[in-house]
Amino acid sequence: MAFVLLFMIGGPALIVWGAVAVDRHDTLVRGGQRAEGTVVEFVDAHKASKRKVEVEFAAPDGSTHRARGLAGPDQSPEVGSTLPVAYDEEDPGRNAVVGYDDTGSSLLGMGVILTGVFWGLPLLVLLVRLPARRRRRREEARAAAG
Repeated sequence: MAFVLLFMIGGPALIVWGAVAVDRHDTLVRGGQRAEGTVVEFVDAHKASKRKVEVEFAAPDGSTHRARGLAGPDQSPEVGSTLPVAYDEEDPGRNAVVGYDDTGSSLLGMGVILTGVFWGLPLLVLLVRLPARRRRRREEARAAAG
């Protein structure tokens, strides 16, 4: 039972966590400072959530930072190539690879699936069984009265 309760709470928590991460990523991409970065790693896996790109870039103060993103099925950057990066001017550690999804999108997807399974299925069963239970009670009441 604790296992089910964990997932009933965990699903919505992942949705919130993923949505906040995706919003933060989109805000950076829309309004952050831009820099060109060099692709230092690209993991080309068959699972979409495992196709990761890592880009190294230099902030104006000369410090080096790494931005990470999830590559889509049609994105295969070469190590050593350049990609645009958006970052927070006050904290370059908060950054995003422009044109690539944030890892928060995976959390959001997992949260939706867990919530659907651990909230949606029980609600569906309840909605299906409730009218049948009411109908059975009415029939029992008629049989007892008649």
